[in-house]
Amino acid sequence: MSTKPVDEPKQQPSRRTVLRAGAHAAWAVPAIQIAAAAPAFAAGSGVYPTSQLGLSVLGHTRRSDGSGFIIVELSATGAPAKNVVVMVSGYSRQGAPVTSGPYAVALGDKVRATIPLSFGNRARTLTVVATGTTSNLGGAAAGGKTVTYSVPTTVQSTVKTAVLSLVKPSAPRVTYDYANWPAASAISATATISTDLAVKNVVWTMTNSAGAVLATGTIPSMVAGGSVQVSASGTAAWLETLTFSAKATTNDTHAYPASPATATASAY
Repeated sequence: MSTKPVDEPKQQPSRRTVLRAGAHAAWAVPAIQIAAAAPAFAAGSGVYPTSQLGLSVLGHTRRSDGSGFIIVELSATGAPAKNVVVMVSGYSRQGAPVTSGPYAVALGDKVRATIPLSFGNRARTLTVVATGTTSNLGGAAAGGKTVTYSVPTTVQSTVKTAVLSLVKPSAPRVTYDYANWPAASAISATATISTDLAVKNVVWTMTNSAGAVLATGTIPSMVAGGSVQVSASGTAAWLETLTFSAKATTNDTHAYPASPATATASAY
């Protein structure tokens, strides 16, 4: 006689077992989510590149009275640069270093600047240094650049650019506001810009003693030996020093930056 196997009674999972399995399942999902999110976090925490400055001296002009200038060219690799300053020393035995800037230098761009100097009557070996800051969120100091450049005693121009000049401005006349004395009052002034060579894109400004721009204007072009009178108005205090400045580029294929000009006058 055959005997049917007796089925063992199936045990139902206890409530504790269900809760424990559920807890494992609940922890499993966030673990996968965290692992998937890790690559995005790593990609967003990369190191910002640092700008490396390039610097060269394109040439110089030395006049018979020892005055002159050099033209420098700046570039940047790796990242753009900002607050770039060029410092020149060695142009005289006792003269303090001359600085020019600040400039912003984009990747792939070249920025030129003309730096007026007084060489005296001796041969000079200039030391030219460019420093600045990387223009990105990292904000690291840019890799600087130092070059040397020799200026002989001979009067010569290895590179020619225009020299701007400013006739001393008319003393700005203050229109006094006696009710609010000594508050700043309306003023007006004129100045004459001249150039020895043809120039274009002339930009002039009038600033107060704090460096704030009170007035600005542009002149599309000027002929060699030409002069243009400009007028400006703004507000200034009595006896405050106002500064006119002008800059431009040569009106030729080189478009070298002209040697800039400045002149001051006191409001009265």
